[in-house]
Amino acid sequence: MLKERKPLFIYCSTQEAIGPVPIGTIANEETPCKPQYFYGKTKLAAENLVKQYSSEHGLSSTIFRLTGVTGKGDSYAA
Repeated sequence: MLKERKPLFIYCSTQEAIGPVPIGTIANEETPCKPQYFYGKTKLAAENLVKQYSSEHGLSSTIFRLTGVTGKGDSYAA
């Protein structure tokens, strides 16, 4: 018998939500978030809304913090 699956909400955020980390440091879920720019601040605010809504309404959610996303025709220079 198959188990009933709960809906899963996936939110795509960005590393900008964390802000800068010292060279040689690897950021993880425990890294304090200190975004410097408005974009990162709004993404962090959205992450917090996702967490709050999920907690209040029993929704399963996952947040990905993507880095360096490019598409067709984009060029990315490190």
